[in-house]
Parts: sequence; structure tokens; C-alpha cells
Amino acid sequence: MIVLGRIAGALGWHGMVGLAVGAVLVAAPAYHAGKWTEHAAWEERLERVLAERHAQLMEKENERIDRALRARRAADREPDGVLGDGGVPDDGFRRD
Repeated sequence: MIVLGRIAGALGWHGMVGLAVGAVLVAAPAYHAGKWTEHAAWEERLERVLAERHAQLMEKENERIDRALRARRAADREPDGVLGDGGVPDDGFRRD
């Protein structure tokens, strides 16, 4: 603390004002750079979570499609026409 007092006495009030202005000029860009870095890291984490969620949804959709295709192939192989409409499972659409 004594050292800071001697530095302040040696610089005078003009030097102290210049030191304060210099500190603000250095701290402002550093603050914005830190803010930008944190925002970039947050975006990266968010994109990773969204990509994982999208991959899970695609896997569920692919599984649903695979189940439907397996059912359709099994119905095509059914010899006695258990499904009643030529071996194709009912998908809910009427075709007259």
C-alpha cells in the first residue's frame, strides 16, 4: 500500500487520471473480447445439444420407417393374405 501511495505521489493527479483512462481503454476491449468468447462457447454448446437432439429424432424416425418396411415385407410374404388387401398393411388412406 505504501508503494502505491509513493507511485501516486510521483505521478501526481494528472498521471493518476491518465492511468485511470488507460485502464478503462484497456479493460473495455478485454471485456468485450471475453463476452464474445463466452457467447461463442455458448453457441457451440447449444449447437451440439441441438445436433444431438436432431440425431435422436432422426434415429426414432428411421426406426419407425424400418418397422413399417419390415411389416410391409412380412405382409408381402404372407401366403394366405391375412391382411385382406393384397398383403399391404393398412396405412389409413382409402384407395377405391
